[in-house]
Amino acid sequence: MDRHRTKARVASYVLIIIVLAHTAIISLWAGPSNVIKDAIGPQKIRAYVNPVFEQDWHIFAPTPKRVTTDLDFRVRLQDSLSGEITETPWRALVEAENALVRHNPAPPRSAFAARRTSLTLHNATSDMNDEQRLITQEDFTELPKHEYASALREAPNKSGANATKINSYLQYDEMATALATLSGAVLYEGEIIAVQYRTAKRSVPNFEHRTRVTVADVKSTTHDFGWRPPAVVSDVAVTHFAPYAKNIPLAAEQNK
Repeated sequence: MDRHRTKARVASYVLIIIVLAHTAIISLWAGPSNVIKDAIGPQKIRAYVNPVFEQDWHIFAPTPKRVTTDLDFRVRLQDSLSGEITETPWRALVEAENALVRHNPAPPRSAFAARRTSLTLHNATSDMNDEQRLITQEDFTELPKHEYASALREAPNKSGANATKINSYLQYDEMATALATLSGAVLYEGEIIAVQYRTAKRSVPNFEHRTRVTVADVKSTTHDFGWRPPAVVSDVAVTHFAPYAKNIPLAAEQNK
Protein backbone atom coordinates (compact mmCIF):
# COMPACT_ATOMS: atom_id res chain seq x y z
CA MET A 1 0.00 0.00 0.00
CA ASP A 2 2.77 2.44 0.93
CA ARG A 3 4.50 1.71 -2.37
CA HIS A 4 1.36 2.65 -4.33
CA ARG A 5 0.96 5.82 -2.30
CA THR A 6 4.56 6.77 -3.01
CA LYS A 7 4.07 6.24 -6.75
CA ALA A 8 0.86 8.27 -6.70
CA ARG A 9 2.59 11.07 -4.78
CA VAL A 10 5.53 11.14 -7.22
CA ALA A 11 3.14 11.17 -10.18
CA SER A 12 1.19 14.04 -8.59
CA TYR A 13 4.36 16.06 -8.06
CA VAL A 14 5.45 15.51 -11.66
CA LEU A 15 2.04 16.62 -12.97
CA ILE A 16 2.08 19.71 -10.74
CA ILE A 17 5.54 20.67 -12.02
CA ILE A 18 4.40 20.20 -15.64
CA VAL A 19 1.28 22.30 -15.09
CA LEU A 20 3.24 25.07 -13.37
CA ALA A 21 5.89 25.13 -16.10
CA HIS A 22 3.23 25.19 -18.82
CA THR A 23 1.35 28.00 -17.07
CA ALA A 24 4.54 30.04 -16.69
CA ILE A 25 5.42 29.68 -20.39
CA ILE A 26 1.90 30.62 -21.53
CA SER A 27 1.94 33.64 -19.19
CA LEU A 28 5.23 34.82 -20.69
CA TRP A 29 3.83 34.36 -24.19
CA ALA A 30 0.56 36.18 -23.55
CA GLY A 31 2.13 38.97 -21.49
CA PRO A 32 4.07 42.02 -22.67
CA SER A 33 7.82 42.08 -23.27
CA ASN A 34 9.88 41.80 -20.10
CA VAL A 35 13.37 40.89 -18.91
CA ILE A 36 12.59 37.20 -18.37
CA LYS A 37 10.91 36.85 -21.76
CA ASP A 38 13.84 38.54 -23.52
CA ALA A 39 16.36 36.39 -21.62
CA ILE A 40 14.67 33.12 -22.62
CA GLY A 41 14.10 34.32 -26.18
CA PRO A 42 10.74 34.83 -27.91
CA GLN A 43 11.66 32.27 -30.56
CA LYS A 44 12.06 29.49 -27.98
CA ILE A 45 8.75 30.40 -26.33
CA ARG A 46 7.00 30.51 -29.70
CA ALA A 47 8.37 27.07 -30.61
CA TYR A 48 6.58 25.65 -27.55
CA VAL A 49 3.35 27.63 -27.81
CA ASN A 50 2.58 27.35 -31.52
CA PRO A 51 0.54 25.88 -32.97
CA VAL A 52 -1.25 24.01 -30.15
CA PHE A 53 -1.18 26.36 -27.15
CA GLU A 54 -1.36 29.82 -28.72
CA GLN A 55 -2.92 32.36 -26.35
CA ASP A 56 -3.67 36.06 -26.46
CA TRP A 57 -4.92 38.36 -23.73
CA HIS A 58 -7.82 39.44 -25.97
CA ILE A 59 -9.58 36.12 -25.34
CA PHE A 60 -9.95 37.16 -21.70
CA ALA A 61 -10.74 40.84 -22.36
CA PRO A 62 -12.16 41.17 -25.87
CA THR A 63 -12.27 44.73 -27.17
CA PRO A 64 -13.57 46.14 -30.45
CA LYS A 65 -11.03 46.95 -33.14
CA ARG A 66 -10.03 50.60 -33.14
CA VAL A 67 -7.73 50.50 -36.16
CA THR A 68 -7.52 48.88 -39.56
CA THR A 69 -4.20 47.85 -41.06
CA ASP A 70 -2.82 46.83 -44.43
CA LEU A 71 0.19 44.76 -45.37
CA ASP A 72 1.09 44.83 -49.06
CA PHE A 73 3.98 43.04 -50.73
CA ARG A 74 5.70 42.61 -54.05
CA VAL A 75 8.55 40.40 -55.21
CA ARG A 76 11.48 40.67 -57.57
CA LEU A 77 11.67 37.67 -59.91
CA GLN A 78 14.45 36.31 -62.10
CA ASP A 79 13.55 34.20 -65.13
CA SER A 80 15.39 30.87 -65.00
CA LEU A 81 16.03 30.84 -68.77
CA SER A 82 16.63 34.44 -69.81
CA GLY A 83 17.88 35.77 -66.49
CA GLU A 84 15.55 38.75 -66.89
CA ILE A 85 14.57 40.44 -63.61
CA THR A 86 11.05 41.80 -63.14
CA GLU A 87 9.09 43.33 -60.28
CA THR A 88 5.52 42.28 -59.61
CA PRO A 89 2.66 44.64 -58.72
CA TRP A 90 1.78 45.20 -55.07
CA ARG A 91 -0.63 42.66 -53.58
CA ALA A 92 -2.84 43.13 -50.51
CA LEU A 93 -2.33 40.43 -47.89
CA VAL A 94 -4.83 41.75 -45.34
CA GLU A 95 -7.60 42.02 -47.93
CA ALA A 96 -7.09 38.34 -48.70
CA GLU A 97 -7.48 37.59 -44.98
CA ASN A 98 -10.67 39.65 -44.88
CA ALA A 99 -12.11 37.34 -47.53
CA LEU A 100 -11.26 34.34 -45.35
CA VAL A 101 -12.89 35.89 -42.29
CA ARG A 102 -16.01 37.41 -43.89
CA HIS A 103 -19.14 35.31 -43.13
CA ASN A 104 -16.97 32.63 -41.53
CA PRO A 105 -17.58 32.06 -37.78
CA ALA A 106 -14.54 29.81 -37.51
CA PRO A 107 -11.84 31.21 -39.81
CA PRO A 108 -8.43 29.51 -40.03
CA ARG A 109 -5.66 30.78 -37.80
CA SER A 110 -3.73 31.90 -40.87
CA ALA A 111 -6.48 34.45 -41.52
CA PHE A 112 -4.95 36.76 -38.91
CA ALA A 113 -1.25 36.45 -39.73
CA ALA A 114 -0.87 39.51 -41.96
CA ARG A 115 -2.97 41.93 -39.88
CA ARG A 116 -1.09 41.04 -36.68
CA THR A 117 2.24 41.35 -38.46
CA SER A 118 1.24 44.64 -40.08
CA LEU A 119 0.03 46.29 -36.88
CA THR A 120 3.12 45.31 -34.88
CA LEU A 121 5.49 46.45 -37.65
CA HIS A 122 3.62 49.71 -38.15
CA ASN A 123 3.53 50.59 -34.45
CA ALA A 124 7.18 49.66 -33.94
CA THR A 125 8.23 51.81 -36.90
CA SER A 126 6.12 54.72 -35.65
CA ASP A 127 8.09 54.57 -32.38
CA MET A 128 11.42 54.86 -34.20
CA ASN A 129 13.37 58.05 -34.70
CA ASP A 130 14.37 59.29 -38.15
CA GLU A 131 17.72 57.48 -38.19
CA GLN A 132 16.17 54.15 -37.27
CA ARG A 133 13.35 54.57 -39.76
CA LEU A 134 15.76 55.37 -42.59
CA ILE A 135 17.54 52.06 -41.99
CA THR A 136 14.25 50.14 -42.38
CA GLN A 137 13.77 51.84 -45.75
CA GLU A 138 17.16 50.73 -47.09
CA ASP A 139 17.66 47.73 -49.38
CA PHE A 140 19.55 44.86 -47.77
CA THR A 141 19.45 42.26 -50.52
CA GLU A 142 23.21 42.14 -51.06
CA LEU A 143 24.28 41.96 -47.42
CA PRO A 144 24.15 39.12 -44.89
CA LYS A 145 20.92 39.07 -42.92
CA HIS A 146 22.59 39.78 -39.58
CA GLU A 147 24.05 43.07 -40.86
CA TYR A 148 20.56 44.56 -41.19
CA ALA A 149 19.74 43.65 -37.60
CA SER A 150 23.10 44.98 -36.42
CA ALA A 151 22.66 48.28 -38.26
CA LEU A 152 19.28 48.82 -36.65
CA ARG A 153 20.39 47.83 -33.16
CA GLU A 154 23.46 50.06 -33.35
CA ALA A 155 21.59 53.15 -34.59
CA PRO A 156 21.20 55.96 -32.02
CA ASN A 157 17.94 55.34 -30.15
CA LYS A 158 17.51 58.73 -28.51
CA SER A 159 13.82 59.68 -28.81
CA GLY A 160 13.29 56.46 -30.74
CA ALA A 161 12.58 52.78 -30.30
CA ASN A 162 14.44 51.03 -27.49
CA ALA A 163 16.15 47.64 -27.75
CA THR A 164 12.99 45.70 -26.86
CA LYS A 165 10.96 47.42 -29.57
CA ILE A 166 13.75 46.94 -32.10
CA ASN A 167 13.85 43.21 -31.34
CA SER A 168 10.07 43.03 -31.76
CA TYR A 169 10.31 44.86 -35.08
CA LEU A 170 13.03 42.51 -36.34
CA GLN A 171 10.97 39.49 -35.34
CA TYR A 172 7.96 40.71 -37.32
CA ASP A 173 10.15 41.84 -40.20
CA GLU A 174 11.08 38.18 -40.58
CA MET A 175 7.41 37.21 -40.46
CA ALA A 176 6.48 39.75 -43.15
CA THR A 177 9.36 38.54 -45.31
CA ALA A 178 8.21 34.94 -44.91
CA LEU A 179 4.60 35.83 -45.77
CA ALA A 180 5.74 37.69 -48.87
CA THR A 181 8.06 34.88 -49.95
CA LEU A 182 5.45 32.14 -49.49
CA SER A 183 2.77 34.20 -51.21
CA GLY A 184 5.06 35.06 -54.10
CA ALA A 185 6.03 31.41 -54.54
CA VAL A 186 2.34 30.48 -54.83
CA LEU A 187 1.39 33.29 -57.22
CA TYR A 188 4.39 33.56 -59.55
CA GLU A 189 6.78 31.50 -61.62
CA GLY A 190 10.52 32.12 -61.47
CA GLU A 191 13.10 32.53 -58.75
CA ILE A 192 12.29 35.06 -56.05
CA ILE A 193 15.45 37.07 -55.45
CA ALA A 194 14.00 39.81 -53.21
CA VAL A 195 10.77 40.81 -51.47
CA GLN A 196 9.41 44.13 -50.28
CA TYR A 197 6.48 45.05 -48.06
CA ARG A 198 4.71 48.17 -46.82
CA THR A 199 2.20 48.87 -44.06
CA ALA A 200 -0.71 51.26 -43.60
CA LYS A 201 -2.93 52.06 -40.61
CA ARG A 202 -6.20 53.92 -40.13
CA SER A 203 -8.01 54.72 -36.90
CA VAL A 204 -11.70 53.90 -36.73
CA PRO A 205 -13.83 57.11 -36.67
CA ASN A 206 -15.44 58.17 -33.40
CA PHE A 207 -18.79 56.54 -32.70
CA GLU A 208 -20.68 59.83 -32.88
CA HIS A 209 -19.45 60.33 -36.46
CA ARG A 210 -20.50 56.88 -37.67
CA THR A 211 -23.33 58.11 -39.89
CA ARG A 212 -21.20 60.45 -42.00
CA VAL A 213 -17.62 59.13 -41.77
CA THR A 214 -16.41 55.63 -42.62
CA VAL A 215 -13.01 54.01 -42.19
CA ALA A 216 -12.36 54.57 -45.90
CA ASP A 217 -12.70 58.33 -45.32
CA VAL A 218 -9.93 58.41 -42.73
CA LYS A 219 -6.46 59.24 -44.00
CA SER A 220 -4.05 56.39 -43.41
CA THR A 221 -0.47 56.60 -42.20
CA THR A 222 1.96 54.51 -44.21
CA HIS A 223 5.43 53.08 -43.79
CA ASP A 224 7.57 51.89 -46.69
CA PHE A 225 10.35 49.35 -46.20
CA GLY A 226 13.30 48.38 -48.34
CA TRP A 227 13.91 45.20 -50.31
CA ARG A 228 14.81 42.11 -48.29
CA PRO A 229 16.33 38.76 -49.24
CA PRO A 230 13.57 36.14 -49.54
CA ALA A 231 12.94 33.75 -46.69
CA VAL A 232 14.04 30.14 -47.06
CA VAL A 233 10.87 28.11 -47.67
CA SER A 234 10.31 24.51 -48.69
CA ASP A 235 8.08 23.19 -51.45
CA VAL A 236 5.95 21.52 -48.78
CA ALA A 237 5.43 24.86 -47.00
CA VAL A 238 4.46 26.54 -50.28
CA THR A 239 1.93 23.79 -50.99
CA HIS A 240 0.33 24.13 -47.56
CA PHE A 241 0.28 27.92 -47.91
CA ALA A 242 -1.45 27.89 -51.29
CA PRO A 243 -5.07 28.02 -49.97
CA TYR A 244 -4.17 31.19 -48.08
CA ALA A 245 -2.23 32.90 -50.85
CA LYS A 246 -3.91 31.92 -54.11
CA ASN A 247 -6.59 34.63 -53.91
CA ILE A 248 -4.48 37.58 -52.74
CA PRO A 249 -5.75 40.56 -54.78
CA LEU A 250 -3.79 43.39 -56.32
CA ALA A 251 -3.40 46.30 -53.92
CA ALA A 252 -4.34 48.78 -56.67
CA GLU A 253 -7.80 47.20 -56.85
CA GLN A 254 -8.53 47.87 -53.17
CA ASN A 255 -9.98 51.01 -51.64
CA LYS A 256 -7.01 52.63 -49.98
